[in-house]
Amino acid sequence: MDYKRVLRLHFVNHLSGREIAESCGDCSKTTVNEFLKRFRENPELSYPLPADVTNEYIESILYKKPGVSVNQLLYRDFNKEAVYKALARKGETLKHLWQKYNAIGVVDGKKPMSYRQYCRRYSEWADSKQLTFHIQRYPGVNLELDYAGKQLCLHNRRNPEETTKVTIFIAALTYSDYFYAEGMTECDIRNWIRVNNNALAYFGGVTPTITPDNM
Repeated sequence: MDYKRVLRLHFVNHLSGREIAESCGDCSKTTVNEFLKRFRENPELSYPLPADVTNEYIESILYKKPGVSVNQLLYRDFNKEAVYKALARKGETLKHLWQKYNAIGVVDGKKPMSYRQYCRRYSEWADSKQLTFHIQRYPGVNLELDYAGKQLCLHNRRNPEETTKVTIFIAALTYSDYFYAEGMTECDIRNWIRVNNNALAYFGGVTPTITPDNM
């Protein structure tokens, strides 16, 4: 049944249940009247409807199936374990995995989740499996250092064939996510000390704890 059409015929054209059933041709008077009764009694819905409300959403609200949430009816799920394994790959991010998931679009009438919803679902799954551990952070206490993902390539404008690999150094204050980044063409001890000094100068001081990761 086209619920939105039924509502329009009832609230705009002021047709009765019998007249709506005759106009639509795919439902009975009893079905129409039962739907309108549920619609009026449901606190989550009112007429006129917001522009983004679909027939599928109306059905999920008024005819909820036992043990099935509205989100399960409206949004396409994803394989959390596959996401967990994919994140182990160098340079992979949750945002990139969501973009690939989102690009598939609507499947079997179910639309993709928003990025925020996607992250929340994955986080809940990871917590249930005890795959991750939350570390308590405090302002100005810890500075974490690492090389960021894959190397970049610096191209010579005068000679396009000539490229130089660049490693990105990252220093981050873990409570605020305030960070310093610098590209390095050489990752020897001299340059390592240099970029650390540059980061400390940028932050204007030294934290009680500095944690290098796999350096």
